[in-house]
Amino acid sequence: MAKAARCSKESIYKWFGNREQLLTAMVSYQTDRAERAVRSFIYLHAPDNNPLEAVDLVGSVARHQPAYSESNRNPM
Repeated sequence: MAKAARCSKESIYKWFGNREQLLTAMVSYQTDRAERAVRSFIYLHAPDNNPLEAVDLVGSVARHQPAYSESNRNPM
């Protein structure tokens, strides 16, 4: 991670304290991004900003995506 950020490990730990706090910050960041994406999708695509309509639309789109199909195959 430090290499990707072009900084030292010491700098990473200076900002985040320890590995657990770093991972917590990463999860929090990704959760916030996902929430913003879902809220934007609802705002743009759901009739009357109805979240249930957006969930239905997301589900129908996801079922037609190769990654969704692959992950839901029965391994037996």
